[in-house]
Amino acid sequence: MISIKCKITNNIEIDDYLRQYGNVFRFAYNRFFKEKKSISEVYHLCNKKMNNILLLDASFVEFAVMEAHQTWKSQAERKQNKIIFGGRKNFWKIKFHDDNAEELVKNKWLYCIGRSKVFKGNRKFNFNLSNNKVTFKPSRNVKIPIEFLVTSNYRKLLDKAQVLLSVGELPVTIKLSKDYIVFQIDESILCNVKNSRKIIPNRILSIDSNPQFIGVSISDFNKETDSQKVIYTEVFDLRKLAEKSSGKRYYEIYSVAKQIAKIARHYHCEAVGVEKLSIKNKNHGKGRTFNRKVNNLWNRVKFFNNLKKWLNILDIRHQEIVPEYSSLIGQFRFPDETDCVAASLEIARRTYLFNRIFIRKDREKTNIVFPNLQEALDRNPTRWKEMGIDSSCKNWKVLFGLTKKSKLSYRFLFDDWAKAHGRSSFRHKSRSSNVKVIKTYHLW
Repeated sequence: MISIKCKITNNIEIDDYLRQYGNVFRFAYNRFFKEKKSISEVYHLCNKKMNNILLLDASFVEFAVMEAHQTWKSQAERKQNKIIFGGRKNFWKIKFHDDNAEELVKNKWLYCIGRSKVFKGNRKFNFNLSNNKVTFKPSRNVKIPIEFLVTSNYRKLLDKAQVLLSVGELPVTIKLSKDYIVFQIDESILCNVKNSRKIIPNRILSIDSNPQFIGVSISDFNKETDSQKVIYTEVFDLRKLAEKSSGKRYYEIYSVAKQIAKIARHYHCEAVGVEKLSIKNKNHGKGRTFNRKVNNLWNRVKFFNNLKKWLNILDIRHQEIVPEYSSLIGQFRFPDETDCVAASLEIARRTYLFNRIFIRKDREKTNIVFPNLQEALDRNPTRWKEMGIDSSCKNWKVLFGLTKKSKLSYRFLFDDWAKAHGRSSFRHKSRSSNVKVIKTYHLW
């Protein structure tokens, strides 16, 4: 789901609607929180017992009840029992008389759930997104025109949305205040409006993520021999983000996700391979610092969700791949690459095989996770013999056990690589960014 927030340029009179909607929302939330009633029970209570909501029809009451239920459910999942309606900041303004009621009403919102087919996106709105206009229809005889500004980043997205809205194929949920309108759109549906995007077959962008680095690589695969040719690698250094606030971390992570999606489009990649991670917050037994990095500072869910959103917008297919042994196998197959880049190259190999076997179905089935062990050992035999590893290993699991017992690490760390090659990094996006980037272009 993507949210597009736009500034309203004309004056709209919706104060009474905002006030009455807020009353229904608070009443419904308290019924969920205090009395544990169901959605249908709360809906009927709102219609029967509430007074002074004459401007709201049954659909508005339904929207308020649904929003209250979502808010209550999210609070319950986070085990937070208290909520301040309108926000904590506004609460203190009211308490100390720092603001008046006319200013506070600007912080209230109407919530209108999208409907496709008959209602063409939303039963309370008519859309003319190509001209930056919508019409709010709170009742049969009331129509309120709304004009808004949209940034160039979302211009093409709204144009594509308008095409689907005209035929009733796209539900658009609206949040409306005095100053802003927010369009909430399922970006995966927009992929029905296909772009003429050039695709290079068997070109895969893949990602390896950990709390400190994100390794990105682009590989071309030979259809006949399955050989892998590295075209482009990039490492995002996230270590300085650990010192920043959560808002700054989220912004930087979202910027990195968007940049990776743009790289995939620029290189005409057929698919993007990402790790299918299922790590739960727990005590990992490696100290408080490690637990803090993995449980609190590694915003992997936000990163991958945002990345998938942009890939859907740019019409690029993504595939989740099991990450087991990807670091070990990647480092053995590509001993001269850093650990995060080598792991991403292994994810690329698995994505390529999965794409051909299960998506295109033009190749016989084979083991996707484990490649040929002997070929990997032959790439750099001297290094592995120093670790006491030889060709007597039967499989990758046995090899993994040997590396754990060895005193030498099989990983080629990013810092060691940067010092050995004298490589300097630059800041991502701007000078104020706390993410550092190193790119490597390979000749092909």
